[in-house]
Amino acid sequence: MLHFPHFYFYLPAILPVIAVSCSFVEEHPSFSADELITPTRLLFRRAGDPSNQMDNATVFIYNNDDGEKLLETWQDIDLNDEESLIYSTNGNKIAVFVANRNTDMVSYEEVGSMESLKNFCSHFSEEDPAAPVMTGKVQYKADGGYPVAVKLAPLLAKVCISSFLVDFDGQGYNGSYLEDTRVYITNINGYASVLGTAARNREILNQGGLDPFFMKNFSHPEMVYSGQVHGAQLYCYPNASDGVWEGEEVHPTRLVIEGRIDGETYYYPIRIGNSHVEAGANYEYRIKIKRKGTTDPEIDADAKMVECELVPVPWNEKKLDDEIF
Repeated sequence: MLHFPHFYFYLPAILPVIAVSCSFVEEHPSFSADELITPTRLLFRRAGDPSNQMDNATVFIYNNDDGEKLLETWQDIDLNDEESLIYSTNGNKIAVFVANRNTDMVSYEEVGSMESLKNFCSHFSEEDPAAPVMTGKVQYKADGGYPVAVKLAPLLAKVCISSFLVDFDGQGYNGSYLEDTRVYITNINGYASVLGTAARNREILNQGGLDPFFMKNFSHPEMVYSGQVHGAQLYCYPNASDGVWEGEEVHPTRLVIEGRIDGETYYYPIRIGNSHVEAGANYEYRIKIKRKGTTDPEIDADAKMVECELVPVPWNEKKLDDEIF
């Protein structure tokens, strides 16, 4: 279905609501039927887990020939259609694709221009790792010529632990064990822009530690918590820069291993991606616990406590090492 914001104030109920201001209508008169003639063929590539479910997407097309890069049209497309087409007027365009969108209502202020798209966000608590929100952006010239290649990638970053070893040898308590272990992610952005960036001044989930209140509100709490450390596969949204911002305070997104030694609880917090989490990334960790950890999940574990190897790999090349006891 093809939509032009110059004609409609609202989309049908099955689509997001788009509100168009009167000034926008006056400055940009309706297209004539003769102008709406340019189809562009799409060729899709998918990043992330090959098993991810993805059937439909909404595409927002912007005019790249004007300074404001205003929304020209939007439409829904079937990703299983080998002849996927989008329509626009001729000229230089920017197309932004959003699949598995988990927001029911979208305001014109969020999608009316390329600049405003940073405010068009998905909600982490509503994500489904089997069908994650997937986005893509492409610049092209609409002239009915060559097809346009589009890469769709998840907003979620994946964090997995492929190897986990505990070795207290030489620490004076080598007869002790790390027991009741679990792993989770703290300081998660609650929202991420469809452009693949974190939203600032938004809700931070599991801030400072594991928060059961937020866990109950997740559609899939297994995204951020596992009672099994080795082989754990967790998820989070991207950082803004070097941390998740709340006002002027930085809260880096952390992978936290928790366990008990001789009846005391210890934490091994690790900054994911060395404090820079990117959308669509896959962070694989090989972890060796060497001594007692911190007493606070907000205090980073140092190299004496834990040996941690980070290997960024494509989602579809992930391999699990044999578990070491």
